[in-house]
Amino acid sequence: MGITVASPYSMRSLLCIPALLFAFTVSANAQYTVKQIVFDGQTPYTQAELEAASGLKPGQAVGNESLQAAAQKLVDSGAFEDLQATLDGPMKAVNVIFKVKPVDPGKLLHISYANFVWWTPEELKAEISRRVPLTGETVPEAGTLQSSVQAALEAMLQEKGMAGAKVDEQVLEPSPGVPYRVAAYRVAQPAIFFGAVTVQGASAAMQPSVQKLTSALAGRPYSTTVGGRDIADTLLTVYRDAGYMAAKMSPVERSFTGTGPVQVALTTTVMEGEVYKLGSVSWAGSPWMTQEQFLAGAKLQTGAPVSQKSLNTAMNAIQNVYRQHGYLDVTVNAVPALDEATHTANMKVEVVPGEVYHLEVAKVTGLNAGQQSVWDKDWSMKPGDVFDAGAVTAFLKTHIASPPFEGYSSAFKQTVDPTAKTVVLEVSFTKMRG
Repeated sequence: MGITVASPYSMRSLLCIPALLFAFTVSANAQYTVKQIVFDGQTPYTQAELEAASGLKPGQAVGNESLQAAAQKLVDSGAFEDLQATLDGPMKAVNVIFKVKPVDPGKLLHISYANFVWWTPEELKAEISRRVPLTGETVPEAGTLQSSVQAALEAMLQEKGMAGAKVDEQVLEPSPGVPYRVAAYRVAQPAIFFGAVTVQGASAAMQPSVQKLTSALAGRPYSTTVGGRDIADTLLTVYRDAGYMAAKMSPVERSFTGTGPVQVALTTTVMEGEVYKLGSVSWAGSPWMTQEQFLAGAKLQTGAPVSQKSLNTAMNAIQNVYRQHGYLDVTVNAVPALDEATHTANMKVEVVPGEVYHLEVAKVTGLNAGQQSVWDKDWSMKPGDVFDAGAVTAFLKTHIASPPFEGYSSAFKQTVDPTAKTVVLEVSFTKMRG
């Protein structure tokens, strides 16, 4: 007895999964008692997760429709590139065997939660895994699981008393430092804002900087991260910029009031430590920037208090050079070696370049004949070339304020395919009024 299931990846539209087409070759009224459910194939999921996703349990009495529905649920999840199902054994002790091939890891999205203040990240992961089998750290980009996570989060909010709660989901493309796609979930309704942000333990010297940051946060839409950083790291930025490289924050305590809008108050305590001064900065260099060139251009002063802001500016210079040579996933870190005796920080720059991206196509709109002629003449990056992330900015810097582009504004968008390592570039020009 066998079932063959069509792959959900037979079409480019990843959310369109073909219906399951199969039929058992036994009586339509046949009834089985499940002895065990076997999943044949290497998957990232546990037996319990797979059984929960299928809806089948050992000892369960099932018929043709429920067996078909179980196979269809697995296919619809989007977690499998291929699935075949067979039955083996007598009807009163039948083995349900699913031969499975999971989707390529590149077709999984990492899950992030922006402003679910009622749960810790660990609690969210555990509860979503319980409610939506085959999810946890990731969710397939195809299939039903993305919307199932969204529905589960809305149900969880409503159980907390948030009537009419709505959750938005956005797929974020890879970015520097995050070389994978992300399914980002955010509470859209009710509105959630930062309330009072209290940092205890700040010295008199640091109070003005701390107060400026906490005042800026109050009243803003709430998120567990600010500017891509964890909120504790965000609160530490004023210390890192002032040289307090060993400063630490106690776990941030959160309290919230209201059901719409919701205000989230934060309290933490800082242990400042001592100010560290910059010692040596070492980097092996690259084919496009030597260590000497880097140090000459970086505004890093040996013996001065270490400034994380200045370090980040220097790291961005290295990152930009790599991105101009196709390494869009490059990460650059300055790892400090702290000498507690002398309060000196020696910095070692580490670069993880990732893989090279190439231009798939450049689409340009809004140009007249004269502008198009200049574009065709001066734009040098062709399909298949290594992608230069700074090419559009360089072109505009040279041309946008001069004829025939004078009086036009521009915008551009880069759509990255992390699997194929290609980029679709869209550049649009618009004539300004007035």
